[in-house]
Amino acid sequence: MNNQQGAALLAFVMVLLVASSFLLLKALGNNSIERDKITSMVLAQAKDALIGSAVMDSERPGRLPCPDSNDDGLAEPFDGNDCPTYIGRLPWRSLGIAESLDSSGQRLWYAISPSLGNNNLALPINSLTAGELTAGAESQLAAVILAPGQPVSGQTARPSNSAADYLEGSNADGDTSYSVGIMTNSFNDRLLTISPEELFRVVGNRVLSEVRGTPTGGGLRKYYFDNHEYPWAATAVDGVPSELTQSGFVPHTVLPFNPSTQAWLANNGWFALITYAVAADFQPQTSYPQACTGGCLSVGTYNEAQAKLTLSPGSSVEKSIAVCSANPNVICP
Repeated sequence: MNNQQGAALLAFVMVLLVASSFLLLKALGNNSIERDKITSMVLAQAKDALIGSAVMDSERPGRLPCPDSNDDGLAEPFDGNDCPTYIGRLPWRSLGIAESLDSSGQRLWYAISPSLGNNNLALPINSLTAGELTAGAESQLAAVILAPGQPVSGQTARPSNSAADYLEGSNADGDTSYSVGIMTNSFNDRLLTISPEELFRVVGNRVLSEVRGTPTGGGLRKYYFDNHEYPWAATAVDGVPSELTQSGFVPHTVLPFNPSTQAWLANNGWFALITYAVAADFQPQTSYPQACTGGCLSVGTYNEAQAKLTLSPGSSVEKSIAVCSANPNVICP
């Protein structure tokens, strides 16, 4: 290769390098938006998984799993009645989801309110349970999910299990207050919060659905399937039905619940938060098969409810569902 050919080749290589650098910078610029999208998506998926876990808790629906303190992806077991730590990594394995990484490749962190993460049966978990965390202007939060991002100044010990090597400011000090801020060279945590209202809006669906039941699986619909009528309401939380009482507390003492379901509903104070009403057309001593002839109840725009369950307006959520059982195949709204 002569000097002229070498110069031409060098010039060609320089053009390629300049072009490649331009494309790389352009890609990185575009990726900053994509990286934000990826982190937002992973945070949202983690939030959905945590709420789903709380809904499906077999003993205390509404309870959140303990954080992962040793980066094995598993929620830590309770230490007595409490979590060993209330801040750690997201327990993605226990949640049954894929490894949760933000756009910088870092695993998510997660903090929960002690009121929503305990095994103390003397402290019921229900829609009256307030969170104890704050994040910026938000207060009484159930949980905070954090994407740590790339290391900032002073974070030189990764990988580790220390929050200070991943999180900044008050996010790393282990108390109940968390910071939300603009991304800078010294702060790049991204946060997503879970409020008790968001949590118990979904948990409340399960609670009301368990009390409503199915024709073959317990609750009010099974009671109707067996007795061809609904029970009277109870006048007290003890759940004993009271003659001629159309509206009051759930008459849970006569409902055919699974024992474990009955236990967690009672132990967590749900029966005190639910009102029950039976339609005049379906109350005791009505002739089977009944039909709505003007004495059924309304739930929203649906006006053929044979009974009605309402989660108390005194809690973080208020909602009602209809009960329909005359036809076991009828699905109530």
